[in-house]
Amino acid sequence: MAMRNKKWAFLSCTVLAGVSFAAAGAWADQCTAGAYTVSTTGPVVSAGSTSIMYTISGASAPDHVATVVASGSTDCLTSSITSVTGSNPVNGNQPYPPAVGDPVTGLGKWACHEEAAKINPNGNVVSFSVTVSGARSPAPKSVAVKKGSKVNSCEIVGIGDPAVVPEVAPVTEIIKEPGSDCAVEFTLDRITGTVLNVELTDDSPLDCKLNQTPVENLSLQVTGPFGVNNCTPTSPCPLGNAKFGTGYVHSGEGSCTTRIIGAKVYSWGSPCPG
Repeated sequence: MAMRNKKWAFLSCTVLAGVSFAAAGAWADQCTAGAYTVSTTGPVVSAGSTSIMYTISGASAPDHVATVVASGSTDCLTSSITSVTGSNPVNGNQPYPPAVGDPVTGLGKWACHEEAAKINPNGNVVSFSVTVSGARSPAPKSVAVKKGSKVNSCEIVGIGDPAVVPEVAPVTEIIKEPGSDCAVEFTLDRITGTVLNVELTDDSPLDCKLNQTPVENLSLQVTGPFGVNNCTPTSPCPLGNAKFGTGYVHSGEGSCTTRIIGAKVYSWGSPCPG
């Protein structure tokens, strides 16, 4: 029988590793700056960068909007903002290096730890995004809104310093069912139980298959006596779609094993399904 070419054995070990993450934090996602409401869903980390979108709404279009993000450097010179974009529409989008600040509102001036970004809106509801390099954590920041000669500002969640790297304690489990050479290696975080990686072992036969799907794709039904319902093989009682769970199920006439961990379903065997 053809095999994948790596020896394996049952293994349990604990090491430290780093993964990036971003959380919404406990800071406000909406605030009031004079006659305008500022709202956001918080920073989003993706593909080595972090972005945040602010929406400004009021009875009339503001003349100028500015915000600040944490500087990605400590030299008071190097910029980390990669883009400032807007809609509805906006013009005059511009970032500023650390400590320069927004020249209209003064937001971020002389602050080496912050970089300002501004737009000049044209619309009653304005949405604009600021993107910086690197994975960042959320932090309390300010948004300033100018209308006529009045400038108002408020505190809201924004882009902070580089994201904190949490400790991860991987534990590796290799599961091989009796009577089958098909085996799967699970790597889970011992602290949280999160699945970090799943793959077939290199010693598994080539016809061994591993399938993964969200748990909501798992539909459950039963036959036989079940409470007050008369469940039969020709008229099973549906239990609905799964939402989350933990455990194992063997199915089919061959060696097909299904493992549910949280919100995902993993099935493997030779064949599976079958």
